[in-house]
Amino acid sequence: MKKIIIILIVCFLPFFVIAQSPLKKLIKQQTSSEEIDLQNGMIAGYAFEETSGNLLDVVNSYDMTTNGTPTREVTGQVNDCYTLDGNQYFGYNTSTDLNLDEMTFSVWFKFSGSGFWGFGSNYEQDGDAAGWWISTEDADMRIRVDDGTGNMQYITSSGVTINNNSWHNVTFTSDADSIRLYIDGVWNVSGYFPYDVGAASQQSISSVLTGSKLVGSQDETIIWNRALSGEEIKDAYDKQVLGTTIENL
Repeated sequence: MKKIIIILIVCFLPFFVIAQSPLKKLIKQQTSSEEIDLQNGMIAGYAFEETSGNLLDVVNSYDMTTNGTPTREVTGQVNDCYTLDGNQYFGYNTSTDLNLDEMTFSVWFKFSGSGFWGFGSNYEQDGDAAGWWISTEDADMRIRVDDGTGNMQYITSSGVTINNNSWHNVTFTSDADSIRLYIDGVWNVSGYFPYDVGAASQQSISSVLTGSKLVGSQDETIIWNRALSGEEIKDAYDKQVLGTTIENL
């Protein structure tokens, strides 16, 4: 009987060790990562690879008209990027397809200094403000949402340094009752907003409306029509750090 018990222990001990080991955790992480579908709900993506002309949407057809002459650089976060000096932006002012109550907006950027500079917006101020924007607020990041009837919320990042002339990623999500801000794949701050985001028709990249234009560099910018989970945001960040393009996320 003792021999049988010893044999059973010897046979099953390796499986027990693996079950408790970092190897199992690694296998679980890899499986989890493989199950993440970042193409799900992706409705617009801007890679900033153009040599001239408009800013092209590599996912659908929401191309942005180039206003001014941004400088093309070959040292973006993923391949090329644009550097702007506060006199350029990209706009798409007629579509309402980007009016989204639930959404995710992700952008890579690099800048130094401080000010009120936009990275993207779907916003208008006729009467009660409506829509959303993402911008710097001095040396922090700020998200603002309005429902078009006077209800608004904004959140501002804290505890991170983003104006150090290094590449960073900022992602914000909006769902049924809250907005969330993530910096470099990590949650930073949330705000309560139990309203629908107001409809607007003045989409822009690298600015808020036609003012507050970015002074710095911008790269891979993506919009989803759903609120990504924290795990998905971290997965997208990790892949883009390694140079994965929008089409291959």
